[in-house]
Amino acid sequence: MLREGKIGVYEAICIVLMAITAKMFFTSPRELAEVVGPALWLEQLVAVFTALVGFLLVFQLMKRFPGQDLVSVFETVFGKILGGLVSIILAAAILFSSVLFTREFSEAVKAYAYPSTPPSMIIIFFLVPVLIMIYLGFETLARTVSSFIWFYVIGIISIFILAVPLYKYYNLFPLLDGGIGHIAKVGLKRCSVYGDILFLAVFINSLQGIDHFKKGALRSLLFSGAFIIASAFFFSQTFPKAVFVELTIPMFSITRAIEFGTFFHRFDSIYIFLWSISAILAAGVNLYVFTSIYCQVFRIKDQKPLVLPMGVIIFSLGLLLPSLTAIVDFLKFFRNSGWIFYFGIPILTLLVAAVRGMKGVKTGA
Repeated sequence: MLREGKIGVYEAICIVLMAITAKMFFTSPRELAEVVGPALWLEQLVAVFTALVGFLLVFQLMKRFPGQDLVSVFETVFGKILGGLVSIILAAAILFSSVLFTREFSEAVKAYAYPSTPPSMIIIFFLVPVLIMIYLGFETLARTVSSFIWFYVIGIISIFILAVPLYKYYNLFPLLDGGIGHIAKVGLKRCSVYGDILFLAVFINSLQGIDHFKKGALRSLLFSGAFIIASAFFFSQTFPKAVFVELTIPMFSITRAIEFGTFFHRFDSIYIFLWSISAILAAGVNLYVFTSIYCQVFRIKDQKPLVLPMGVIIFSLGLLLPSLTAIVDFLKFFRNSGWIFYFGIPILTLLVAAVRGMKGVKTGA
């Protein structure tokens, strides 16, 4: 098995926080604005609550099998072959999400910063640091994310503070656009945005036990939920719905709209570095989770030989996507149905284990 080392609760929070919140700074807010309008932040309240319920069920699953990670639990409940297949399905979903995220980033950079650069070159420069982090291992990735997280959080908060003159409270109305039932339905489906808390179940042994797993997952879910709800609230105040739905990257549009006097303009030139590094770290987390699951299923003890082939696969799949419109359609489908993989599979495993009366054996003193 992979030697992934040990991390603490703080590193666990940073990993999940980065993986979840990075999605809000691409096309996701615009896509949600088309569906729920100014009620974007209310929809996120429902999504966070749903994800919390989903995590508590995942926690019950991991609690039944102390000392085992998620892949091992699948194999215990379903058997080695079927359990391995379930793990591969989950890994494939994470890989597909990573490919979409990589291409989404390349298209956004091309549209806003480097219009003459082909997507292939942007993807290459994006993947190189991601693959280096995966090559160096889980502890290196965790320490890198935890070192950068404060710059990331402070940078994003500073942007929303600088954008205060742009806020118009009347953009929040109609408050319940589409009705409470419609908002709740969308929020239930979009809980997949917070599905990255499942990553900690894959690394539960690196977290040194079930208690650290619970603390890290709950805190990261609450922090990321508060962060995204606040971001959605500020987005909704900045743009009326008619304008919001026309913006490819709302966060980038906010930074471009900020201006103070004659000399302070175009804050996006600073923000793009923060945006790029956070996207690289988020992609690194997702791809390492895929690598870890793959190695555990096939009993591979070293992830390093897999790094270059995985990079080639992601690069090739990313270029097969024809356009930003197709990418957005795939993302919309995945974010509406991703809960099946992140929460549905573990909950099904818990039900099977409960029906069959299966429990793990506590080890250690």
